[in-house]
Amino acid sequence: MKKIDVSVIIPVYNVEAYVEACLRSVMEQEHGSFNVECIIVDDRGQDGSMDVVRRTLDTYKGDIEFKIIEHDENRGLSAARNTAIRAARGKYVTFLDSDDRLLPGALAGMYQLTVKYPGVDIVQGNTRLDKENEYLRSALEISPARLPEFIPNSSEAKHLLLFDMPVTAWAKLIRRDFITSNNIYYTEGMVHEDDMWDICASRYIRTLAFYFSYAYYYNNDIENSITQKSDKTRSLLGRIALIPRAAECYEQEPCIDYYDYLMRRLDFVNKSELWASVRDRKIVRKAISEMRKNIAKSNCPLPIRLAALYFTLPNLIGSNRFILPAFRRFSGLLKRYYIRKLKK
Repeated sequence: MKKIDVSVIIPVYNVEAYVEACLRSVMEQEHGSFNVECIIVDDRGQDGSMDVVRRTLDTYKGDIEFKIIEHDENRGLSAARNTAIRAARGKYVTFLDSDDRLLPGALAGMYQLTVKYPGVDIVQGNTRLDKENEYLRSALEISPARLPEFIPNSSEAKHLLLFDMPVTAWAKLIRRDFITSNNIYYTEGMVHEDDMWDICASRYIRTLAFYFSYAYYYNNDIENSITQKSDKTRSLLGRIALIPRAAECYEQEPCIDYYDYLMRRLDFVNKSELWASVRDRKIVRKAISEMRKNIAKSNCPLPIRLAALYFTLPNLIGSNRFILPAFRRFSGLLKRYYIRKLKK
């Protein structure tokens, strides 16, 4: 059995119109100096996606090893990724959504950085959008004007992972042992699982590299995708779930990055435009109350516990016209004080 250097992981669920182009983008990758496998996880969709997958694979004559794993029932994106990670043989894994594509030279370009910087934990590639969107462009673009090619120290790598890198599983090469040895799998059954993965990975990240050429084609103009849904109930529940996990990270490793991360997330939960798109406010208010209890019982500093109380209070009582402006002024003073204290 030959050694595998890169495992491409493709979860498949109701993507009949897109999956052939996705697979062909893998088949066309240059990989003369390294070996590639592609693991396709059938997550039990209701359309003909897997028929297309099998027909496409039947036409392939190259040396990339394709493998299909079938779930017994639909288990969701995170579970599909976890299934494939456990089955993968590659030193590095990369995730490819089945309605997107790899761009020519993507694997070779990113893999060369793992040769140049042996053992690097994550190589981050650049993303091209199907439909131009200024907000997404700012969130997904990496540039040599503001980032070096290699980050060799853990403190800077942690900061970049939490604040400056695209919050996506795709467009990355991730060292498989980095995931398995630290038990950093994807949280199943939640929205914003990529954010959760970043928080968990930040505890262990040591090195990063950046591939500034376009590696990934993101099809951001698909109707009925989760980012297009008008009801943001599950989205807000996912964002609330990030906060206690980040608080645990702070307790394990008190640092300014986790402090800032918590303050920003608590602030975001109370955004009026997000709250206005939540249909099931009862379940969200319950989640907020549980989150506040967890933060109150933690060893997080007073400013964070106050933030958990006041940033979420307007949504619990149904109005933010009076409380939020006053708290933002007060919390800003607390934050500046605490930052100064940490720097001493």
